[in-house]
Amino acid sequence: MTDNQLSSSQIEIVGEEATDDMSEVTETTASSSLESITSESKETDTSLSDLNDDRNHESIIEQTTETTELVTKLSSKRALYAATLPNDPNIIAIDKVFQPPIGVGPNILNDGKLLQINPDKKNQYGAIWSRKQISLLSDFTFKSYLYLGDNKSLAADGMTFTLTNDPRMTSSPSQVIGSSGKGLGAYSENVGQSYIRNALSIEFDTYYNGDWMDSEIGRNSDYGHVGFVTPKYYNGSYRGEHSGVIKPNTHLSNGNWRLLTVKWNAVNQQLSYELEGIGTASYTVQDINKQFGGSSVYWGFTSSTGERSQENALAITQIPSEVSSKATMSIDQGNYVTEGEAEHLANIKFKNILNVTNYFMVDVEKRVTIDLPSELAYVDGSVKLNGQSIQSSELIVENNRLMIDVDRLLVAKEDLTIEFEASVVAQMTDKLLTLNFQYLEDEVLIKKSNDIALHIIKPKEKTLNVYYKNFFNQSQDVAEPKKITGKIGASYQEQPKNLPGYVFKSDSGNTAGIFEHESKDIYFYYRVGELYLAEVPEAIQFGQHKISNTDLRIYGQAKGRLAVVDERASSGWRLQLSESQPLNNNGHELMGVLSFVNDSSSRLISDQKITVFESDDKGQTDLTSILENKDHKGIRADIPVEEQRLGAYEGRLLWSLENVPAN
Repeated sequence: MTDNQLSSSQIEIVGEEATDDMSEVTETTASSSLESITSESKETDTSLSDLNDDRNHESIIEQTTETTELVTKLSSKRALYAATLPNDPNIIAIDKVFQPPIGVGPNILNDGKLLQINPDKKNQYGAIWSRKQISLLSDFTFKSYLYLGDNKSLAADGMTFTLTNDPRMTSSPSQVIGSSGKGLGAYSENVGQSYIRNALSIEFDTYYNGDWMDSEIGRNSDYGHVGFVTPKYYNGSYRGEHSGVIKPNTHLSNGNWRLLTVKWNAVNQQLSYELEGIGTASYTVQDINKQFGGSSVYWGFTSSTGERSQENALAITQIPSEVSSKATMSIDQGNYVTEGEAEHLANIKFKNILNVTNYFMVDVEKRVTIDLPSELAYVDGSVKLNGQSIQSSELIVENNRLMIDVDRLLVAKEDLTIEFEASVVAQMTDKLLTLNFQYLEDEVLIKKSNDIALHIIKPKEKTLNVYYKNFFNQSQDVAEPKKITGKIGASYQEQPKNLPGYVFKSDSGNTAGIFEHESKDIYFYYRVGELYLAEVPEAIQFGQHKISNTDLRIYGQAKGRLAVVDERASSGWRLQLSESQPLNNNGHELMGVLSFVNDSSSRLISDQKITVFESDDKGQTDLTSILENKDHKGIRADIPVEEQRLGAYEGRLLWSLENVPAN
């Protein structure tokens, strides 16, 4: 490194709503039929429109034909019933779900997949109940196809889906059945007759009993109706028996299977139904203890026929599952809670304890999902089931939604613990997040967990990064960054570091201030340290002198300072001097008259460089003293007598600075 200087210069750079389908369904008519010759009377029916509204079906006049022995002719391809199973692979075998049937008619057919509550015969009635109770403190969903025969306006009477906590279920379950005919196997047709106690029914009534409770609904062109009814000691009142009634615009008994979905919402204590192509309605139970006499119920079906008939059958795709789902979270390894606060970069561990009572879980795809808001980021590989890491195929992450396949480890009536971690990525946010886990079977929502309330808050403290950067390459750190942390509102002040080999140049302008949420990081900028001549004398003046008959010896006086700056971390330097132009007066040159003198030597100044000072000192070194003429040091002129002439002489000296590598 060489710095040659005659004068100094300086450079400065500076992130379903479900709708009720009220449209008519495309119906598929059952392909099997019953061919029979029976001893039963044939009905020669006048048009139903000729019947008075106040006459029930038991009073319809019939024309009886000759009675013969029952001879049933069956095709080898036909079943013993008219209804054939819908083409749905989700239909489940239910032969182990129910207690023994009650009454006349119930049959479990087709390898346990079709429940015929009664055949198309007169004066049938029956009931069938689940073996196990289900809790009303948890949500559940039931799905089934219903078949209400194909007798259209001649159909009677219908069927019900019923929830009950009848006390006789434990001691004499065979008595848990209602009246036949218009009692639909659930209600009391007259005072003193049997009915299902502590119950709520959804009825699918195909016949209009105008002299009974149907009078509050109207005939509806003999299409039938659907609604909620509470079975009681007498259901014959003309008003107030029905709720949530839907009157279809087609016959309920028209040969079609219709999908029925029944849901119980435990929080709202609300039972709802949706019958495909017919509509949807709900009923709120004001007091489950008053309605059911407890918080657990059996579920099942009842049906009946009278002097008119229809086949009543169903095929179940989803039985009521008793599901509990509890959600908690741990913030930065704290206790598990359902409410909490977290700041930027906090670690959140979510936990879901799931328990499902469903005897047919093997037949459905089971999944747990949770939607993470944009303020949270899932920690890859953190999902565990019962403490075990899951297989890659058991997790899908899509648009911040976690979908976890729990088929492998979920066992009926046993707790399954689902855990995963997320981090808070939101920084300056004050927001309340609500999250929950969702349990699905075959992509159908079965149960939501309780909500978790996570409040993302702005930090109570602020941490700033302090960076030390190369001014000319600001991606380069010249020293390790550091952090400063303080409470919001506290003051701070930072100074640049003394970094060997670097020189502070500027900063980001916020090196002192108050800790605020919006405070920015601090930057100090440095340039690489250099070796250079800070100052050199403007001139070396020798003054005025008379011509003498002897040699002149004159010590020059430096006008200005001589200083060297070494900003580097290592190595030394040497200051050198040469004569770039000898003293000259109108062409008369004084050659070889200048010398550099110090305490130990005197050396001639020529066009060859001589070393006048050598050092490894850092920072600024003031060398002005080596030019002090009063001590007979510095630059000396020796002018022989023969070279002394009148005139002003001027020359130029060149100062050079060179690097001396460290040993």
